[in-house]
Amino acid sequence: MVRPELHDYTDFRIYLRDVLAWHRRRGDDAFLQRELLKRLGVASTGFISNLLAGRKNLTPTQIRRFAEILEFSDSDALYFDALVHFGQSKDQSQRQEWLERLSQLRSVALETLAPNGMSMFSHSEAVFLYEYLTISDFDGDFEKLGAAFDPPVSGNRIRQALDVLLSAGLVERDGKGRLQVRSTAVSSGPSPSSQELANFHRRTMALARRSLSQTPQPERDLSVLTLGLSDDGFRRIRSEIAHFRRRLVAIALEETRADRVFQLNFHLFPVTRTLEGGA
Repeated sequence: MVRPELHDYTDFRIYLRDVLAWHRRRGDDAFLQRELLKRLGVASTGFISNLLAGRKNLTPTQIRRFAEILEFSDSDALYFDALVHFGQSKDQSQRQEWLERLSQLRSVALETLAPNGMSMFSHSEAVFLYEYLTISDFDGDFEKLGAAFDPPVSGNRIRQALDVLLSAGLVERDGKGRLQVRSTAVSSGPSPSSQELANFHRRTMALARRSLSQTPQPERDLSVLTLGLSDDGFRRIRSEIAHFRRRLVAIALEETRADRVFQLNFHLFPVTRTLEGGA
């Protein structure tokens, strides 16, 4: 018997009942009640039965811990989060919103990069070239394509970027020699710690600063929020950002006339230490 498929469910309680039963039949000690409650941070021995019966709900922290316990991929963790919110929402308009998110998450298949695929982040132009190849054919003129970048780069930089993508197996040539991407939507995966990715983030932040003076205001969008949050509020907003990213990917995949590559950065970071006496 195979493990229950998360995306086949629209009721998170039924899914948890089935997947926990599946693990226990396999003799997985991590899913014995005592171990499960310990990892969830719950003291009540009746919590699981009350949860499955609908008498208890999951907090955002418990949703995240269940995702860790069940070893969800980045995309499955997003789906599970939406599934729980859909099941626990009482307001009909909110339920409809979460139902739409579930539909979007089903329709967007993000491929998590293998370790060697993370090499694309070592070369900024490789990331942008990869996205370019999802919307347009490359005619082989490296100088022309490099001149279309903003800021412009040399044709040699584009050639190096292509070599990175080919070496990592992210791009390949078809029978006619045309370049094809392996997947139209890829992800670095949950909580990556790659130094290459960290350096890429620094370079895109520099590009964002440049855009303030170099890109006409109608062609960019900038907004900021300053928020007072608890750890729980921080995790909830991270979850919202993850859902929003997924929705943006869905919009991009629906494009039929894309003619430019855009970069969107999300930053959520503390500007104070924990305040004494805070709520």
